[in-house]
Amino acid sequence: MTIRLTQTQALHTNLESAQVQLLKQKRMVKSGCVNLQSGEQDDNVAVPVPLMAVEIGDPRNILGVIIDRREDKDQ
Repeated sequence: MTIRLTQTQALHTNLESAQVQLLKQKRMVKSGCVNLQSGEQDDNVAVPVPLMAVEIGDPRNILGVIIDRREDKDQ
């Protein structure tokens, strides 16, 4: 009887911890999102780094300056 109770408690604890981790992950993603706007020539901009290229300690964005702007988006 106590073994079944312990297994049930362990399962319940694991489910709770998984839910807490999911909530923490959602908060981290929400706080890490930056709303970037389009800029004009000579503006400082933040260029996002793709998540698959980011490792521990790497910046999420790279700072740059717009030196030329083209309206055609095909190139």
